[in-house]
Amino acid sequence: MNEYKASQIKPEKLIITIVPKGMGSQVVDISRQNGCRGGTILPGSGTRPESFASLLGLAKNPEKDVVFSLVCYRDVENVLKAITETADLNNNEGIAFIVNIPTVAGIPSISATLDDSGQS
Repeated sequence: MNEYKASQIKPEKLIITIVPKGMGSQVVDISRQNGCRGGTILPGSGTRPESFASLLGLAKNPEKDVVFSLVCYRDVENVLKAITETADLNNNEGIAFIVNIPTVAGIPSISATLDDSGQS
């Protein structure tokens, strides 16, 4: 049995991206091209009031894709930049943010596959 040792696991990051329905697979593809191993797409629904959306000139479609991408700490900036540019988050109905993940259990840790020099 493998013994869990938190001190051996380097910090990982979780990028959560919320985009219009149908764009989730594009986010996963671009994440993979920039160092992420994969992602999980969940259906979501926006909850903002329609009057607020109309005031801002935003589409009224509340259906969203919520993408979870677990990324090695070394690749997080590249992946986030690629997602922002590809999904056009600055001009589109979407948002991405990073959550610190200090430890991972249950799946092989992305960072645990790196040796001390940062090489895979």
